[in-house]
Amino acid sequence: LLRRAAAPFQLPTRAREVFDVTGAGDTVSAALGCGIAAGLSLPDATALANLAAGIVVGKLGTATATVDELHAEMDRHAPLPQGLVTASAIGSVRERARAAGERVVAIIAPDAPIDVAALDFIDAARALGDRLLMIAPVADARPDAQVPLLAALRAVDWVVPVPVGELDALVDAVAPDAFACRAGEPAGIAEATLASLPAVHALPALRRGAPPA
Repeated sequence: LLRRAAAPFQLPTRAREVFDVTGAGDTVSAALGCGIAAGLSLPDATALANLAAGIVVGKLGTATATVDELHAEMDRHAPLPQGLVTASAIGSVRERARAAGERVVAIIAPDAPIDVAALDFIDAARALGDRLLMIAPVADARPDAQVPLLAALRAVDWVVPVPVGELDALVDAVAPDAFACRAGEPAGIAEATLASLPAVHALPALRRGAPPA
């Protein structure tokens, strides 16, 4: 996008299967005009038009892009959220990570104050995959004061506060690629739930900085 007295605005290409480019230019013009009419800035309207064109070239013949398809495409390209995530939202976040080929590891948040041993365990669990999901049991609807601290840890991608009685249901719904717990300690979820998971790692106590087994 070239504008007077402004730096060129470039949108990166995104790999996708193209079936038919018929009408792609018309889609760009229409989406760009709709975006500007709706009050979007020219760069934002251009990004919208680019997404719309990407949708229609994935269809056969002269096609259109629906509002729902545009919403889905925007969600697909938006950065994944970090930190605190609600139980109702973590499913879609997990699916986006899965679509990107990322391995998600789940753990239960420690119920004691964070210490060196807890940080070692968290780092070791994180090393087992690409994303670390920490499920934080709460006694009522309000997470305790430690939850925001857990969400701020660099090794943790998502922290989901959930009532104690719903831990197993959340693990089943998220279906992580692996679950990690401390060796010799309760896993925090039922044996039946553990048995349904693809991989379960009981991590031994580590010295700070030592690699996981």
